[in-house]
Amino acid sequence: MDSRSLLDEAIECATITRLQRTIREMCDRSDEALQVAREALLVRNEDEQKKEDVAKDLGPSSTNKRKRASGEMMKRYEICKQCKQEYDVTKNWPESCVWHRGLLFVDNEHETWVDWPDFMDMYSEETQNEYPEGFIWDCCEKRGTEPGCQKSIHRPKDAKRARREV
Repeated sequence: MDSRSLLDEAIECATITRLQRTIREMCDRSDEALQVAREALLVRNEDEQKKEDVAKDLGPSSTNKRKRASGEMMKRYEICKQCKQEYDVTKNWPESCVWHRGLLFVDNEHETWVDWPDFMDMYSEETQNEYPEGFIWDCCEKRGTEPGCQKSIHRPKDAKRARREV
């Protein structure tokens, strides 16, 4: 196996923490690596502003009201607090995020729970993630495996950047 193939395999097997640490170390050692990382992970405010201008044309409910200084750098990728997915802030359109407003509740009639051991917690977040078919969303009465019933722009999970709900 050539060294590039071996490196690709090592990257696939590495933990997120190890990869983050490695990228930081590479950026510390090399100006070129630092520039590559900046180009891949950061975006200038003007790019975000163009996206916001298009959203404004689509109506007031679609605008993202964060104010940033012109030319300021910002993270290109965020985790959405609604759908829990990574998104590109330059491609965050009014219906980009599909999510459920409500909570998951156990569907006691579903076959998932027929042989469920009494000692296991069927209400945990871990169980919801592993057995979504055994749950129902209270916002729309859809099965836990169904796509969201709400559509909107993504909202950043980071509290410092999250838009306040009115």
